[in-house]
Parts: sequence; structure tokens; C-alpha cells
Amino acid sequence: MMLTKKISTHKLEITSFVVFFIFLSYITLHTSGDTFDEFVFLEGAKRILTGQVLYKDFFSFLPPGLYYLVALVWKIFGTQYIYIRLLSILINFSICLFIYLIYKKFINKRLALLNVWLFIIVFLPTELNIYHHWLALLFILIETLFFLKYLEKQKNKYLVYAGLALGFGCLFLHTTVGYIFIATLLWLIFYKKNILAALYFGIFFLLPIISVIAYFVSQAGWTTIWQNLIISNLSYYPRINYLPLYKNFLFFADLVSLVIISALLIKNNDLKNPALLWLYIITLIMFGSSLYRLDLTHQAYVYPAFTLLFVNYVSPYISRYLNIKSLNIIWLIFLMSPLITSLCASHILAYTNRDAWEKISPTTIGDVYLTRNRALATKTILATIKKLPSNKILIYPNLPLYYSILDIQNPSRFTLLENDYMSETDKNILKNDLLENKIEYVLQNPIERRTTISSPLDSVWLKENFPHLETLNYPGTNKYFFLYSKK
Repeated sequence: MMLTKKISTHKLEITSFVVFFIFLSYITLHTSGDTFDEFVFLEGAKRILTGQVLYKDFFSFLPPGLYYLVALVWKIFGTQYIYIRLLSILINFSICLFIYLIYKKFINKRLALLNVWLFIIVFLPTELNIYHHWLALLFILIETLFFLKYLEKQKNKYLVYAGLALGFGCLFLHTTVGYIFIATLLWLIFYKKNILAALYFGIFFLLPIISVIAYFVSQAGWTTIWQNLIISNLSYYPRINYLPLYKNFLFFADLVSLVIISALLIKNNDLKNPALLWLYIITLIMFGSSLYRLDLTHQAYVYPAFTLLFVNYVSPYISRYLNIKSLNIIWLIFLMSPLITSLCASHILAYTNRDAWEKISPTTIGDVYLTRNRALATKTILATIKKLPSNKILIYPNLPLYYSILDIQNPSRFTLLENDYMSETDKNILKNDLLENKIEYVLQNPIERRTTISSPLDSVWLKENFPHLETLNYPGTNKYFFLYSKK
């Protein structure tokens, strides 16, 4: 009887999240994630399962969390791609759940559920990938929920939970999470004037990080970990030439909304509310840390904190002057705006167009679904590789997909093989890897990521060491790739 009453009370939430789960499953199970970034982690996980140690046997600019999470899932369930798709559903469903739980503290549950649905439709990409950004966002949301609980209850145990959540988040993305940690620590010390609370928060934030560093030191030694994990991660900053901010509509949309929020918070004297002040600071940090690449994936960082403030303040402010129930009208206008309408329409079309995805089979990790152009490229390259008499082949740039789905080993300690990510020292190490490992083939696919790729291996060096060159075409297209070999 009690259970029936609870189900009846939460019928809207239960129904909504069942729909969310079904929708996330539909758009995820028969697609791939991003064939560049996601498969970097999959290739790394396969290396870990063979006994290699990250930062010692192969290199990454990113923290270790996602590599070892994927390796753990594969170790428990088997190295099948379907488990990566299921993990992606679980992560994004959890993000939706925590967005709802946070929003429900400030606004009614119907509007909170609308926020979740908007997040799914607008901000989740059509290729729902396993990506360090999503794990970091999940742990940021968990930390936010516990921190708001601490402000409400004033119990240090919630600070412990918040610190642990943010510490685990730092194992997936150190930049944004690190900024939030520093801001929260300073906020506790100087705004709340509570040194003990800051100590609790700081200690438990550092606990998972120090434990992970200790593990890697035991495996690879302090010098290697200092250079390859700590220094490389702290100094890493993406150098890809992304869309300039002045051409980016998301930047201006965020900036205008942020100005409106700031003006209303100051005008209404709301920054005296500790919870709102802290959320405002987090919003500024998320906005600032996403500016280097403000696309929909990075925009998803800004969205949860940013929209919460927008809905909570702009709508009541307008309703004072309109004297109507403006929440529904404002959301209707927002949903009917050209920007949101076009985003929703393009995403829904992509979600529902199952014919755009083709199955690559068989692979060592089971069926993998790719978009048509990528499937064509992949099938052609797989057919080429199968004709080669040796596993000693380097595929570049940035093509970990092939090492993930084939039973061959990347002969270099690098996965991201692009000039934008590699220093001169890195390039020399790559060349030494190829010569010392007696590589016989180098396959270059210049069209996989962009029309022009800046290669870390110059043509002069390649022709000197791999003098035989074949230019191979994709069937039915004018696109091609190069196969360098020693024979």
C-alpha cells in the first residue's frame, strides 16, 4: 500500500525518466560514439587489459579515469562494444537524474523535467559517446547536489561527499573540475570563514587523486609520472583552431543570458544568498573554461548551472510586470525560437534516421555502427589491412578506431598523432618508435578528420624510411589514402 502511494505520488517523475531512458537507449545502441575521441579511450583500455600501464607504456594528455573505467567494464563483462554503448546510456541517464534533483530544489518538478528534456534534445550530441567531459559533468553535478545539501543542513559529512565527488571528477577532467575546487575552497575560507569546512572539503577532494598518483608512481616511478601525468596534464591546452568566438552563436547567446542573470542577481540583491552566490560562481567558471571550444558538447557544461539561474530569476522578474503565469509562455517562446527549433529538428532527424548508420562486422569487439561515410572509409581500410602480411603497421593521424576494432597493436606510445597536439620532442619519439619497433607499413588517411591534416610525419622522412608509396581510393569516390611501406 505504501509502495503504491509512493508510485502514485511520483508518477510523473517515474514516467518521464522511463521515457528518457528509452530515448537514450534508442539513440545510443545502434550508433557509434565519436570515432576519434571515444576510440582513443577504447584503444587505451585494450592496452591496459594487455598489461600496459598508462603514462609508462603509452601516453595521454588526459587524466586516467576514463581509460581505467572502460578497462574495468571490459574486464568484468568482456571486450564488446555493446557494453560501451550501455555505459554511455548509464552515464547520460545519471546526468539527467542529477540535473533534475538539483533543479527540483529551486523550481517545480514539471519545469525541472522540461529542463532535463531540453538538455537531452539540444545538448546531447547525435553521437552519444563515452567522453571524459560527460563523466566530469556527472561528478560536478553530484558535488553540486551534496554542496547544496551542506549549505542547507550545515553538516560536514556532506562536504566529505562533495569533496570525494569532485575528486573523482578530477580523474576524468582536471581543468574545469580543478577551477571549481579552488573557487569552492576560497569560498569556504573567505566567504563562509570556515577553515574546518575547507579542510574537510580539501582533504577528501585530494584523497582519490593522491591514491591514483601513488598507484602510478609504484608502477612507473616518480620521474615518469611527474613528467607524463602531472606536468603534461597541467600544461595541456587544446591547440586545435576551433571556430572563433566572434563567429560562434553559442558564445553570444551565453554572454547575453549571463549579462541578464548578473544584472538581475545584483538588482534583486540575491547574491547575499550563499547557495545562489556559489551557483553563480560555478556558472562563471563553467562558461570561462568552455570558451576555448564552445560547441554543444562543451556548452553542456554551462547549461545545468546557467539555465537554473536563468529560469529561477528571469521568469519571476517578467511575471511581476506581465501579471500572468509567464513560465509556460516564456518556455514556449524559447522552444519556438529559430535557434532551438533548428537544433531540435536537426537532432531529431539525426536520431530517427537509422539508415544513416552502417554496421561494421566482424570486429574483435563485436558489431560497431558508423555513419555512412565513416563506414565506407573503415571498410576500405580494413580490407587493405587484411591483405598486409604483418601486424607492424602505424595508422594515423588520430585513428585509434582501427586499433580498437582489430587484433593489432599500435606500435607507437602515442594515439593522437596530429601536429596540433605534438611537440618536436613527441615527433622525434614517434619516429624512434617506428624505427625501433621495425614497423613495415605506415597508413595515412588524410580525410578522416578534416580535409587537410597537419601530419607529425613529414613526407621526406616517410619516403626515406618507407620508400614504397601506394595511393588507394575509396570505391566510388575521389577520396584516397596513402600506404607507405618498406617493400
